[in-house]
Amino acid sequence: MPSGWRCRDARAGAKALSVFSRVGQVEDIAAVIAFFASNEARWTTGQMIDATGGARIRSISTLRELYSHSNRVR
Repeated sequence: MPSGWRCRDARAGAKALSVFSRVGQVEDIAAVIAFFASNEARWTTGQMIDATGGARIRSISTLRELYSHSNRVR
């Protein structure tokens, strides 16, 4: 388990939010950055990229519940 996760429940909650059923890795974000640093992205301007594994697709109530739980754990 990465040291940044305070508890297993938070990691499980983050995993549940992803449409890929996994927590993102450094390599996932690095691939997005590498794309925008490449010539392939030369025609892309002013974009907001959702690199959250689809978490924004999940309901707001689920996000609020996870946030509320993580605040109680502290």
